[in-house]
Amino acid sequence: METISDIPPITQSKLSDYGSNSRFIFDKNVKPELQIGPKCGLVALSMSLKSKGIDCNVDEIFGIAKELNYTIQGEMFSAYSLSEVANKISPGCSKVEEFPGASELSQRLLNGQHILVAYDCDKNFSATKHNGHKAHWLLMCGFLDKSSGEKEGSMSPVQNPEDLIILGYQGKSRYLGFFPYTAIFESNAQLFEAGPIRLSDEYNLEDFVNLRNKIVSINI
Repeated sequence: METISDIPPITQSKLSDYGSNSRFIFDKNVKPELQIGPKCGLVALSMSLKSKGIDCNVDEIFGIAKELNYTIQGEMFSAYSLSEVANKISPGCSKVEEFPGASELSQRLLNGQHILVAYDCDKNFSATKHNGHKAHWLLMCGFLDKSSGEKEGSMSPVQNPEDLIILGYQGKSRYLGFFPYTAIFESNAQLFEAGPIRLSDEYNLEDFVNLRNKIVSINI
């Protein structure tokens, strides 16, 4: 289990918001990257693969996605498409699954998996609900357990969804984010459409059934 010193300094103060007994784990090998254009899914994938020792970059990933006709500007509106791009780079590393419950999700993160998920992103990067009009990709790479208990000792899966805070990075900020599980779950579940500002001739607008209630797992 990581210590407070492993968390980037600007985010350390956020721990106090969740109580003195909160325990946490995250992959400190993940290095934040900022997106240029609508490449949030590609950036999330790049951060994950690089942290696992895969030699790649966003431009390379973008090229693969374009060659497969999955994107125009870097947008990725399908979990299946993003997963296939990942498997082109590292065969067998990724698959698409239904959004798991809190206990299963936290166990996967404990096992070292990364989870990519789409959600509606508010101005402060928190999860919101805009029917998919603000769809954005998040890399889940750790979690915080709000339930009381000893700070020391091994982590265990979080049983109560209200106690689970996801730790992760997304392409609009260099700082480790804190995302309540229930907020991300509910935001992902209401992704239905891209919205009027995203024109079909400028983006590859796949059916949002390929985002909704879905995750992309990365297991290397």
